Amino acid sequence: MKIGSIAFGRYLLLAKGAKSHYTEIWKGVKIPDELKEKLKEKEEDILNSSSDEEKTEKLEAFLLESQGEVLPKTLTFFRGVQPEDRDRYLSRYSFLVEKEIPRLLKVEGMEYNEEKKIFLLVTEYIQGIPLNKMISKKGPNGAWGMKVAHYLIHFFHEIHNQGIVHGGIRPDSILFVEETDFKIRGVGILELLGGPMGSRAPRGPGALRFVPKELWEKEKLPNPLSDIYSLGMCLYYLLSGTLPIKGDKP
Repeated sequence: MKIGSIAFGRYLLLAKGAKSHYTEIWKGVKIPDELKEKLKEKEEDILNSSSDEEKTEKLEAFLLESQGEVLPKTLTFFRGVQPEDRDRYLSRYSFLVEKEIPRLLKVEGMEYNEEKKIFLLVTEYIQGIPLNKMISKKGPNGAWGMKVAHYLIHFFHEIHNQGIVHGGIRPDSILFVEETDFKIRGVGILELLGGPMGSRAPRGPGALRFVPKELWEKEKLPNPLSDIYSLGMCLYYLLSGTLPIKGDKP
């Protein structure tokens, strides 16, 4: 996949996000068939851009000129999803499509391509600042941190009451759109990838810092108690600006 290509026959890819071996996250927009033909006329100019940022700017300018607005979505592509796993992926998110949970990134749709074995999760797009960057910017701030901590605790109380497990909360899962207003992303992804020690789970420095030790075994999946542990680690970081654990593992 590349900037300017069409995914699932209807989503124009605008900008690349995080990527691992089994997942890719993109900023994209649903595009009607009539605009696909117009886009082909601009293709050469867009491909000759000097950078990915310039390609994105040209695509967004094209959309503004053609339809007067750009309504981006966050597109998460799961690769290697076998047909027998399709229903498990669909059931993980289907009930969230109808729900409006404050501070949870809204799930707007799902699709599955059996030929390519790709599952697509479509969620709302926000341009927020992750908690780790907010901490770098503000430093430890007791009054602000206590407000955010209160909202985070309330959020997890609410989703757990509805039977929802996030499964992988960490500072970059918390996106601030205002001083104390944030959205939570990434719900359920780590569970679908087999838990933090699953062969499909993303790896990286410090990936296990926010994971309780009982999930270090393969096939161990996140649960409400592991959410509480991970939330506690995030709250410690929020209020102190540091982590209680050094290194990559607890």
